[in-house]
Amino acid sequence: MTERRKFILTGIKYTGITLVVFAVLKWLLILVIPFLIAFLLAKWLHPLAVKLQKRWKGAGGVLLIILFALIAVGIGLLIWGIVVSCQQVWQERDAIGGQLMAVWDDCCCRIADATGFEGIDQMGEFLQTKMPDLGGKIEQAAMSQVMNWSAKSMKGFLTVCGIALAAIVSSFLILRDYVQIKARIRKNQWGNWLINIGNVVLHTCGTYIKTQVVVMGIISGVCVGILALCKNPYAVPIGIAIGICDALPFIGTGMIFVPWALVDLLRGEYLLACVYAGAFALCTFLREILEPRIMGNGLSVHPVAVMVSLYVGICVYGLPGVILGPVSLVLIREIGRSSYFSILDN
Repeated sequence: MTERRKFILTGIKYTGITLVVFAVLKWLLILVIPFLIAFLLAKWLHPLAVKLQKRWKGAGGVLLIILFALIAVGIGLLIWGIVVSCQQVWQERDAIGGQLMAVWDDCCCRIADATGFEGIDQMGEFLQTKMPDLGGKIEQAAMSQVMNWSAKSMKGFLTVCGIALAAIVSSFLILRDYVQIKARIRKNQWGNWLINIGNVVLHTCGTYIKTQVVVMGIISGVCVGILALCKNPYAVPIGIAIGICDALPFIGTGMIFVPWALVDLLRGEYLLACVYAGAFALCTFLREILEPRIMGNGLSVHPVAVMVSLYVGICVYGLPGVILGPVSLVLIREIGRSSYFSILDN
């Protein structure tokens, strides 16, 4: 086979694989995700269930009940924390608006003093006169968006409940007959191929997700601690939000700390500006140190390729693309390397 023909066939192969992977994850994943979750839970809990089964009959079911109870408590605490934080911000919205206006006026006055351009400080007065009308319009628009979001979120909530219910029931059934089910799948040629591909995807993406969760947790804790030392009343929600931003592609802690430091620098709060600049440097340093150590050799994909897959995944799948992007990348690579498609490369 000539190099030109091989290049064309390889391009056709990976184009076809990419389209199939996109179609499966975009439209078919929702149909099978409860059973994938159930199979993964059974895979992880089966070794422990076998050990406990010798002393305690029905240990597998008890383990699943404990696991689902812990997940439910964790989700409940997370929702409670978000609701409480949102209520606190909403109740103090007038005070927060006043503080923001004071910061704006202070910045305008300092810029006017430094540049000698008196028109800048008048911008604060103009904005302050328009603030009540602007605040009312923003509040009205926010309430309208909340009502629309509530109607849409109800459908999503019911969908999630259906997926959770199917996953819970399926996990009990699969865990009970896990050995027989796995043996039957292994006997089938397609089933064996899917399990091998799935193991690679699970290992690679699991390593990536574990790394991001651990690093995000550490950076969130550092941010909460720094903001608490600065006596910020919203240290916990803001610190957690910054940690989440750090895990998102093309955002990071710099999107929060750098503008914050610049505003404090304009206000003459030089100590706070240095603290926030130092916090940005510290979080960046921690990510650069922790990420390679936690990830190790478990991620067999170049970081640049992961970044591209995250960006493309978000563009294609929306917010779930944070996970589905790297999954798609690994699937395309492993399916392309599979012996079933190697004939196109020869």
